[in-house]
Amino acid sequence: MPADVIGTDADSDIALVELQLGRGVEGVVAISRRCRFGIPQAIVSAPLRAGRPFPEVFWLTCPYLLRECGRLETQETLRSIRAFLASHPERMRELVRANAEFVKFRDVLATGLGQSLPPGVATKGISGSADPASVKCLHAFLAAHFAGYETPVSRIIVERLSSLECERPCIEKSHGHTPDTPERKGRHL
Repeated sequence: MPADVIGTDADSDIALVELQLGRGVEGVVAISRRCRFGIPQAIVSAPLRAGRPFPEVFWLTCPYLLRECGRLETQETLRSIRAFLASHPERMRELVRANAEFVKFRDVLATGLGQSLPPGVATKGISGSADPASVKCLHAFLAAHFAGYETPVSRIIVERLSSLECERPCIEKSHGHTPDTPERKGRHL
């Protein structure tokens, strides 16, 4: 997985993520991708936080990408992706394999953090569903893509986004100002 494990700059990275999301975060394990401005775009988090399971461990933090994934979700993209997978069995098999690899990764991550996942969570895939055909949460697929889990779903997302980078920093690192805070919808990190 191409990620920067949280190290000496952990407090500043977490502070940036909190500014991006507009709230506190816990369980951040690594930064899986940074934008060209050095600001986190996606993170890896612990599968259990405050004793509660979170089957998704890859999270977008970039306000621009969160907004763009939300836009795609409102444009019938989920329905078209599901139809594509239904008509392309080889791509569905690829998604099933990626979900199986993700489940193994999450188990190794949990074990390495001294966590034990409940049985109902242990089989859930990239977007938090045990059924790979139940494509939802495009933000989770894009965040997983940044962590090295390329899937047919993430390729469609990348293809449909005009850019994977902001035109300007979403956060002024030195001042803690967030000029581009997204509206929050649904359950995110």
